[in-house]
Amino acid sequence: MKNPPSGNVTFLFTDIEGSTMLAQTFRESHSELISKHHSILEQALKDNGGHTFKTIGDAFCSSFGRIEDALNAAVAAQIRLEAEDWGGARMKVRMGIHSGYAEWNGHDYMGYLTLARTNRVMSAAHGGQILVSEDAVRSYPEYNEEYTSFPFHDKSKEGKLIRLRSFGKRRLKDLIEPVVLFQAETDFLRSDFPPIFTLDETPNNLPVQLTSFVGRTGELIDLKETLSAERLVTVIGPGGTGKSRIALQLAADSIDSFPNGVWLIELASLNDPALLFDDIAGVLGITEMQVMNAEDAVLEYLKDKNALLVIDNCEHIIKDVSEAAEKILRRSASVKIIATSREALQCSGETVFVLSSLQQPEPGIAYEPEDLAKFESVRLFIERALAVNSSFRINNSNAEHIKNICIKLDGIPLAIELAAVRLKVLSPEMILKKLDDRFKLLTGGNRTALPRQQTLRAMIDWSYDLLDEKEKLLFARLSVFSGGWTLEAAEAICSGEELDEYEVLDLMTNLVDKSLINTKETPAGKRFYMLETIRQYAGMVSKAGEDLRRKHLTYFERLSMQWEWRNNGMTQNEWMTIADADRENIRLALKFACSEDLRAGCRIMQSMTDLWQLKGRHFEAREICNQLLEKRSELSDDETGNLFYTLALIDYESGNVHEAEKKANVSYDFFRNSNNREGMARTLNMKGVVLNMSPGSVKEAEVNFKEAIRLFEEMGSDVEVANTRYNLSFTLGAMGDRESALKYKLEALDIYRKHGETYRVALVLTSLSSIYMNEGKYDEAVKFIIESLDICEIVGSRYLEAANKINLGSIYTYQGIYDKALSYLNDGIRISSEYGFNAHIIAARYYLGTAQLMMEKYSASAGNFSASIRLSLESGIEFFHLCNIVGLARAFRLAGEQKKSALCLAVFLSLRDDHKMKLMKKTIFDLEEEIRTSESLYETELRDVSSLLKGKSKTETLEPVKNILVQ
Repeated sequence: MKNPPSGNVTFLFTDIEGSTMLAQTFRESHSELISKHHSILEQALKDNGGHTFKTIGDAFCSSFGRIEDALNAAVAAQIRLEAEDWGGARMKVRMGIHSGYAEWNGHDYMGYLTLARTNRVMSAAHGGQILVSEDAVRSYPEYNEEYTSFPFHDKSKEGKLIRLRSFGKRRLKDLIEPVVLFQAETDFLRSDFPPIFTLDETPNNLPVQLTSFVGRTGELIDLKETLSAERLVTVIGPGGTGKSRIALQLAADSIDSFPNGVWLIELASLNDPALLFDDIAGVLGITEMQVMNAEDAVLEYLKDKNALLVIDNCEHIIKDVSEAAEKILRRSASVKIIATSREALQCSGETVFVLSSLQQPEPGIAYEPEDLAKFESVRLFIERALAVNSSFRINNSNAEHIKNICIKLDGIPLAIELAAVRLKVLSPEMILKKLDDRFKLLTGGNRTALPRQQTLRAMIDWSYDLLDEKEKLLFARLSVFSGGWTLEAAEAICSGEELDEYEVLDLMTNLVDKSLINTKETPAGKRFYMLETIRQYAGMVSKAGEDLRRKHLTYFERLSMQWEWRNNGMTQNEWMTIADADRENIRLALKFACSEDLRAGCRIMQSMTDLWQLKGRHFEAREICNQLLEKRSELSDDETGNLFYTLALIDYESGNVHEAEKKANVSYDFFRNSNNREGMARTLNMKGVVLNMSPGSVKEAEVNFKEAIRLFEEMGSDVEVANTRYNLSFTLGAMGDRESALKYKLEALDIYRKHGETYRVALVLTSLSSIYMNEGKYDEAVKFIIESLDICEIVGSRYLEAANKINLGSIYTYQGIYDKALSYLNDGIRISSEYGFNAHIIAARYYLGTAQLMMEKYSASAGNFSASIRLSLESGIEFFHLCNIVGLARAFRLAGEQKKSALCLAVFLSLRDDHKMKLMKKTIFDLEEEIRTSESLYETELRDVSSLLKGKSKTETLEPVKNILVQ
């Protein structure tokens, strides 16, 4: 079927009953058995217009435009399955048919509720049985209350009917409202089956749910396995995460294992713990208690029962529930208990299952609507949105807003459901904008729900009210953190005024136990964090003022001081790991400093420059520098010089060398005014790096580097001397002194390794790879790249990751392995574009154009050379100018565009001869040969253009190429 049905669709789901036993018993022939099974089903589905959109193991998921086609496919398949010789194996397939709304998105069906209910209909059947929902029967155009049969299309059984026998209303295990189920019967199939697997067959009081159970597939499987092995399972987690709902679903799925019933004991409204056993007795229907009290009656009743108790919402009488659960389990060997609570019962035999938020999309990633809908939190939003607005669809215009709603709400099911309700009057974009005041927005839940489930604030109020006074105090103070914290940070910042430092550990442990804060192991060690929704609530109840925020600033200013890591015996990478883990707290501290303590802000900025450079967080660093510089009159010359130094570094790495040079000069002037020799040396080093980007400025760069080295040597800073000599090595290489260039690089590498300068080690390795690449020693170059990339992965440097991938791409270009070359170069461009590494993009575009030139893709090649030139002109980076221009000339010549080729070549010759610009030493084709070829072809054109360009400045000489690019 080319176009799977959409809208009101009929689904047929099938799977083999006892498939695990079948695989174990018939190991040798199992593959053949499954192959025959698939063949029979595929033929029946094909003959009746079915579209199989998914197979999972032996399960088939198929869609039909008409109920009668689905019925005919199911019956035809069952007849053939019954007639087949299975060699002694029991091949019994259960089938379920259901109709409902579902939309085909080109890859899969969107319509979770319909698909889930189809699966439940199938799950209620026995092997060999076909069950059909009333919704499927009602989809038949000629349906009426008396309609009980459909024509069977099999020609060999002409005139025969498929009859439907009603089982009446039955409760499926999805717990939503009951549905009338039918059994499909014919004269050719067995019709006598045991009672179907529905909730009605076992005593229970599980409530009907008005909404579907969305997601949690993995957790539900884990819980089933845990319950099968253990007798007491406590599901814990923050409020609103769906503990009660998953416990009820677990109970429904497990009901067949408990012949004496599954019983829900709801404790939310029980305020007197003395009445706990009375409530349990009432649920179990124990009325004869004249001789004994409620506790004894319950224990006596359950002692020989095989039953499951679901004790819901235990946290407010946790001690009493713990004692009761232990007594019940000791008296009865066959009773099992599922408990839900915001903290564990902490009694014998308990297994704790922590329920986290629903699966969320990753921030910063753009998803197609169909891919976004695979995340549980998004699926829940869509399902609840359809309940209040049947025309709602996820599409390209709202997908990003829906993604961010689910992320900002931490994947908390209750919060997502309350947000979806607002679609009655608000668009997803408007809901997202209002989530900064989520406690006012997320109200208006189901009026029949418990009060704490009607608003987001009431949900957390319930947990907060159960805390003691010191727990409340610490909970509120912890809202000062952003992005998590360590125990040390909490002790330093949150202690004082009614809270001693030694109390913080125990109180935080209590808050972890009560699911208000969470823990996670990270490369930086154990960290604590709150869901953002809970953190906002903690901020609302916090009475902490400026003093707490100042303590927060002081702590994270000290943590950011990178020069202290050497004194503490840490490597650079260890410090960076710790500082990066607290990046959100450092941002928050800087925000406070920008308004309350400029000097502290300047000190943090100076400390964090290297880390932010490493991580490519240029926008963030530039924004904070500019905020601090708005109050420049209040800053010292040193503080201002450091801020301009950081801005110069950002501009350099962003490829804006003109601005980088200007800011480096300003920085130098401020340091000179204050006679800050260390600052002057750093800025001279920076100026040399910037000047290196213009081949005509290498002499000036050398002067700056040598003066910086003199100053660093006077201060005894061997690391900075090595760093400046490393930068000087590029200048010396451009001047032809390869021996000194390599010597300085290797000396720097040794010193960086000695001092634990992890990032700079990777930097030198990348540089060494370029040297060996230009010498054609590709194996050696790749070894350096691999080692550098390994370090990049550890320290998280996207800057060097991009550079290394571009170097790999250029190596594969030289080797003629173009598929790999394009892959690495495009990856390098992607990373560089994301972080604004324009210098990298200039290089990558050049190599990409060169690779495409060799692949005879002349138009694409010219496009990349042009893009590289355009970016070079914008940024002032001249290093690739000549190579790009001659490459462009060659691409135009081979594409038959002689005029453009001649013009580019004339510009190339003028720049090379008159402007002291140097050509890269290594290129993929012989440039001199290219020039000779073109000169013989375009002698007249070259003479005319060259005469026009004679005496022009560098900028004027480039104008013709710029005009070509505009065309």
